[in-house]
Amino acid sequence: MTTASHTSQHFDEELTNLGDCIGTMAERIVQRFTVATVPLRTGNPGDIAAMPQDDPEILHLQHLIGEICDLILVRRQPVARDMRFVVACIRIGNDLERLHAHTNKIAAAITRIGSRDLGEVMRHHGL
Repeated sequence: MTTASHTSQHFDEELTNLGDCIGTMAERIVQRFTVATVPLRTGNPGDIAAMPQDDPEILHLQHLIGEICDLILVRRQPVARDMRFVVACIRIGNDLERLHAHTNKIAAAITRIGSRDLGEVMRHHGL
């Protein structure tokens, strides 16, 4: 987050909490992507059973990030580095939500091809 501390310790805590939410959301998406692509890496259709369903915690984190950013903007009226950090968190939160949607699409596509031989599909499509 920021290297300088503010006169309001609560403001520092809000910025830290915002960064933690972004980190947690990113970690969950990486885990989902890893699990969703296991059948493509192994070629084993049995791995499809381990495919994750949609993760409501990620959507909750996105809404939480938006709320924290809104509250910081309204209450603290940040400037300079803090404002850039908050705006970056808003953008990163939106980008992470799009990545979450892509992992859902990957999981759905792998489920659709699940009845076929994944090894053949991988060779045929050059995956």
